[in-house]
Amino acid sequence: MSSSRVYCLTICACRKEGMDEDEYHRYLSEHHSNLVKGHLAAKGILSYTMIHFKDVLDYIRAKDDPYYKEVILPDHAHFADPANTVFVTGWLETHVINGEAV
Repeated sequence: MSSSRVYCLTICACRKEGMDEDEYHRYLSEHHSNLVKGHLAAKGILSYTMIHFKDVLDYIRAKDDPYYKEVILPDHAHFADPANTVFVTGWLETHVINGEAV
């Protein structure tokens, strides 16, 4: 395995009951992402489209940080349905880029 691979976390989140889809996407894009992106960048996260980590310990460190616990996690109550949220993790490997096998 190449040492250049990154660890990928996909969160399959569900909208909070009573929140319509437009409001959900607007909240995530305009509010929640602003809380998260600086925090993740400070923790060395490589990307926040799908969050890419060097390894699972990056994710654990980000969630163990006081800022996450005090600011980001409580914000989830505004848009998320944690009982139906699913986390999928694994190694991200790219084998096709722009339609070309690499």
